[in-house]
Amino acid sequence: VWAPRAVSPLTDPLYGYRQVRPRRLRDWAVRLMRDLDREGPLRGVADRSVERNDVRVHPADYAAVAAAFTRYLRDEGRYQYTLRLRRQDQAIDPVEDFVFNTKEGHCERFAAALALMLRAVGVPAAYVVGYRGCDVEEGGPAGVYQ
Repeated sequence: VWAPRAVSPLTDPLYGYRQVRPRRLRDWAVRLMRDLDREGPLRGVADRSVERNDVRVHPADYAAVAAAFTRYLRDEGRYQYTLRLRRQDQAIDPVEDFVFNTKEGHCERFAAALALMLRAVGVPAAYVVGYRGCDVEEGGPAGVYQ
């Protein structure tokens, strides 16, 4: 039987990734996971999760939860992709504003929302921005990453 261990900044290198704020977004992601569990895409995941004050997904279910949350953001028609970023409520976190109000944004808004949704249910996730190029070396493959 899997059970989460006590975590602290000293014992868990992912501790910071598990802290999800704003609370409204965390509570919403937990409810979404439970709804997806009842509706089928995540059938049984919530039952396998240990509940205390929050939900902690079993490591074997990380990929399934990530895929279900990705499909929810991408395929359900609730969110639209646009390069024009706008804010409806300047008083709240931009990701929270995206999830609850504007429901439109570019890849960074979708990625940040997904990362926070995953963290909310105990799936380690990081949001990274940028890219790293490569230099072509003579006689080598198309590119060698430095």
